[in-house]
Amino acid sequence: MKKLFWIISIAIIFSPFQLLSQNEKGFTAGILAGIVPSQVDGDSYGGYGKIGFQAGFFTTLQTNNQMYWQMEIKWMQKGSKYVSTKQGLYYSLNLNYVEVPISFTYIYRKKILGELGVSYGYLFRAMEDNDGGGGMKPVPPMKNNDVEALVGVGYRISDSFWIMNRFGYSLVSIRDYPGGQKYWFNRGWTNNLISIALYHKF
Repeated sequence: MKKLFWIISIAIIFSPFQLLSQNEKGFTAGILAGIVPSQVDGDSYGGYGKIGFQAGFFTTLQTNNQMYWQMEIKWMQKGSKYVSTKQGLYYSLNLNYVEVPISFTYIYRKKILGELGVSYGYLFRAMEDNDGGGGMKPVPPMKNNDVEALVGVGYRISDSFWIMNRFGYSLVSIRDYPGGQKYWFNRGWTNNLISIALYHKF
């Protein structure tokens, strides 16, 4: 019930933006979909081995011809994956989030997009597999909330379609180290991801 409450709450927060997109000048709305190569810093494995997916909705507020604000609500898969038959290692961490990014975008020469933003994510499902035998709930558990800084570069294909390539990194830890240790700014495990998505404006 708690998870359902948070998901419904985020949807309610997003609803006024959807209504404005239909009724107020400067607002538009659309859909997005793409892939998410990711890793988790702190799990002792390197590389963007986990390939997840994302899909959702967005709304934009165009402030002038060169700048706009954007808000999204979407489902996003993150995590970590490392497989080495030579070393006999297998590790997989699957994290499913409801994400609400808010970003500011600058348009350069009508085609090139530069973006800065922040994203809140609520974790509604997590599975961890340490040997390839099947996933289980992580122990110690993952934290429910994630806050990420975002920076992106995109290309506008047309007035209705564009591609955005984002880098995202957690500002807070998503899981404590097994021993509970903390090292200055290194407070635990963090999401480290690349988001590649196609956007379509209605």
